[in-house]
Amino acid sequence: MIDDSDAQLRDKFSRLRLSDESGGPDFAALVAPDALTQARRRQRGRKLGTAATLAGLSGLVLFILGSPDTDNRAPARSAATIRIDLGAVYWRAPSDFLLDTPGRDLLRGLPTFTTSPEGTVGPPTARPRPESTSAARGRSNS
Repeated sequence: MIDDSDAQLRDKFSRLRLSDESGGPDFAALVAPDALTQARRRQRGRKLGTAATLAGLSGLVLFILGSPDTDNRAPARSAATIRIDLGAVYWRAPSDFLLDTPGRDLLRGLPTFTTSPEGTVGPPTARPRPESTSAARGRSNS
């Protein structure tokens, strides 16, 4: 029974290998000297086609935008004629509440650092005095 399953697996894998080999391009055609030149010609043709299409579309857009307006009654609007007070305009997105995290107010200001002993951690007497450390060293060495 084991021999039959091994033979079946071997047969299935050989069929799979044959179907895989038949689906891909021929290796000799890929490594042929003129294969690279043909691929470059196809790529160059695609690039030229894309460039020509973009040039035509941009020309069409310029033609449409460059044509004079037939309606002279409409006032001309430009960035210089429209005045907007940016200080008066305020928009709050519906998802802004997600940005309100705890401690956000700490990030908006500058931190303050104190140099006085009152701002330090622990009582001021916890620090050794410079005189007492030098006197203690002198006693321990002798």
